[in-house]
Amino acid sequence: MNFYFKAPAKTFLFGEYGVLKGGPAILLNTAPQFGLQVQKSKDNDCHGIHPMSPAGKWLRSRAHLFNGFKIEFNDPWLGSGGFGASSAQFLFVHLLTQILQGASPFIDKENYIDLLLKDFFSLHEGEVVVPSGVDLVSQYLGGVTRILEERSQSSAQAWPFDFKNFVILKTGNKVNSHEHLRQLQSKDLSAVIELAKKCEFFFEEKEWSAFVESINHYQGFLNKNQWVCDKTQNWVREILSWPEVEAVKGCGALGADSLVILCDDSLTEIVKTKCLSLGLQFVGDKWSLSDGLVLEAKNKKVDSKNDLSFKDFDLNHISSGKEL
Repeated sequence: MNFYFKAPAKTFLFGEYGVLKGGPAILLNTAPQFGLQVQKSKDNDCHGIHPMSPAGKWLRSRAHLFNGFKIEFNDPWLGSGGFGASSAQFLFVHLLTQILQGASPFIDKENYIDLLLKDFFSLHEGEVVVPSGVDLVSQYLGGVTRILEERSQSSAQAWPFDFKNFVILKTGNKVNSHEHLRQLQSKDLSAVIELAKKCEFFFEEKEWSAFVESINHYQGFLNKNQWVCDKTQNWVREILSWPEVEAVKGCGALGADSLVILCDDSLTEIVKTKCLSLGLQFVGDKWSLSDGLVLEAKNKKVDSKNDLSFKDFDLNHISSGKEL
C-alpha cells in the first residue's frame, strides 16, 4: 500500500506584501494538485525536493525518521513556479513527520497551524527575509482561504459571489521573489494592509461592485509603488479595457507569476479565449477550486516486503482518502 499526500495550487486574490507584517489575505486554491508519494524502499530515496528548500532542510534535520522510505514529489506545473510548490513540499513532509512521531495533527486545526508556522519560521531564523507562511495555511485549508491576522483562526469557504467568477492565468514570467522581498524590509506596509482590510470587508459582505473597485484600487496601489513588473502592467492595462472584464490584477511578488480576472459567469469562456490569444495559460476558476491537504492510501501490487501498511503510521484518526 502506498500513501499519497495532495495539496492544491495557491494564488493570492489579494493581500500580497501586507501578509509579511501580519495583514489579512484571500487565497484561491485550485486543481491540479501537488502530490507526495511515500512508500517503503530498501534505499532512502527522495526525488523532486531540493536539499536547500524548506522541505529539504526539514528532511535532512530529521533524516533518522525517514530511513527505509522512498519519497517522491509531483509538481503538475513542472517547476515553473508561482503556485506554491515549495510550500506544498514543506506541508507534506511536516505532516509526515508528525504522523511518524505518533502525533495526530488532524484533530485540532488551530494548534496544528500554530505548530506548522512555528516550525516553518524556525528554518528562517536569522534571515533578513522571513516568508509569511500563509501559503502553508492556505494549502492546508483549501478552497477560498481567508487568512486572518490571527493565522490559526483562518478558514476555508466557498466562492461567495453567485453568477460571478474569477479566472486565473499563468503568465510564464518568473522573478526572484526572495531578492525582491529583501528590498521591502525597510518599507512601511501599513497602507497596503489597510487596502487588504477593505478588500476583505467587501468580500465578507458579498458587495460585488465595491469588491471589484477595491481589487482595482489594490492593483493601482501596487503599480504606484513599483511592485508590478512591466509585462504584468501591460497585460493589466489591455485586459482591463475589455468590456467583459470588471477587475484584473497581478498576483504574487511583482505580480509576475499570474493574473486574476473578475468577470461574470456568462463571460468566462470569452475572457479565457481572449487571454489565450495573448499567450496566457488558463489555470483555473471557481469551478477548479480544490480541497485542502488530503492523505490517500492506495493499494498497489508490490513486493510484500516493501509494502507500506497502516501499522507504519499512527492513523487512528484517518480513514483512506479522508480530508485532513
